[in-house]
Formats: sequence, structure tokens, C-alpha cells
Amino acid sequence: MKIIHSVLASMLTTAVGVHAALIIPTGSTASSESGGRGVGNLYNGVELVNTGDVNDWTQYSMNPADDNLSKGEGWMANNNSGAWIILDLGAVYALDTISIWNFNSSTNQYIGRSVSSMNVYVRSTADTLNVAGSKAAFDSTGWASLQAAAAVSVNPQDTTITAPNAVFDSLTQTGRYLAFEVDSTSGSDGGSTKYAGMGEVQVFGAVVPEPAALGLIMVAGGSFLFIRRRFMM
Repeated sequence: MKIIHSVLASMLTTAVGVHAALIIPTGSTASSESGGRGVGNLYNGVELVNTGDVNDWTQYSMNPADDNLSKGEGWMANNNSGAWIILDLGAVYALDTISIWNFNSSTNQYIGRSVSSMNVYVRSTADTLNVAGSKAAFDSTGWASLQAAAAVSVNPQDTTITAPNAVFDSLTQTGRYLAFEVDSTSGSDGGSTKYAGMGEVQVFGAVVPEPAALGLIMVAGGSFLFIRRRFMM
């Protein structure tokens, strides 16, 4: 009986996806990229340090970046107005937490290009309206709003950051694609009128089973329950 209960519990856990984990995007696009600081840098984790559970967003900190962000640190767009990125999570996920880490440089020029406000969107089907490298404003048609005009704190220069600059927690939305639209930058240097960006983005969630797979899980679960009843007769 204990074995049957254990297997059934494991299957049901898989079906509902109760355990959120760090999601590594499988692809990404951006309105623009500047100086080799591509959008892929946002999820390579090179600036972050984990102190325990990699699937717990509270157990990360951020090291200072290079003066010129030259080691795969951060994404920077060369269009401030309407700059955006889209992350492809690779599958539909039940979202739990999104952590935003801003630029963390010893150079005020880059701190001034940090995002200070953003809009976040989610959808389950691929977007065909926003073209990579177009520098065009983000078109939200077909997207659901996840966060509007969300504030993102700006880091002091050249220090270890012990918590994300913005956290969207206890989310209830599902989706495969996430879009982040720059609403404003900190504006503390002249370059911020042209450039915008941030350091790292972390997404945590649990994959949503495909309908066919979920059906098989439930059928198998019903079979285990039938076996259990037969043994108890």
C-alpha cells in the first residue's frame, strides 16, 4: 500500500507542478543590442552567486560587474525609448517568481542606463509583431499584462547586491513567453537618453503538462486507485 501511495503522490505532484524551479530560457529577442551586450547575458548567471538552493530566489546575491560590462554581463539596448526584450521559456509554465537585477557597475555611466520602471507581459503562443533589432516600440497586441509601470531600484556603484532590484512574487499566470518593456531609466547620466538595460533576469516556475500527458497521468492515477481498492477487499 505504501508503495502505491508514494507513486500516486509523485504522479499527482508532477501533474499540478507544485515545485517552482529556476527556468533557463531557450531563446530570446530584443529591440536592439549594444556593443555585444546581448539579451542572452540576462540569463547566463555570470554576475549572480547562489548561497544554497538554486531554485530559491532569496538565496542569490550579485557581484559588481566590470567597468565596461565586458564579460557577458547584462543586456544593453541602444534605443532607450520603448526598448524591450522577449524571453522564450521553452514550454508553458505556471509562473511563480520573476527577479530583476539591475546594472551593477563601478561606472556611473552604466548605472545611469539602468531600468527604473518596466512593463511585463506574458503569453503562451509565439509573437510575430515585435521584430528583433527593429528599435520599434513594443506592440502588446496578444499579450496579457503581468506588471504595469513596475518600479525597479537602481544600484549604488560597485558593491555586492544582496537582493533583486525588483521581485514579482506569488504569480498566478501561465505562459511560455515573457516580454519586458523599458518604461524609464534612472537618467543619472547623459548616455541614459540613448541606452537602456539591466543585469540579470531570473524566472521561477513549474512546467504545465501537455493535455495528453496530463490525461495519461490521471488515467494511471485512476488505475492505481483501482488496484488499491482491489487489495483492500
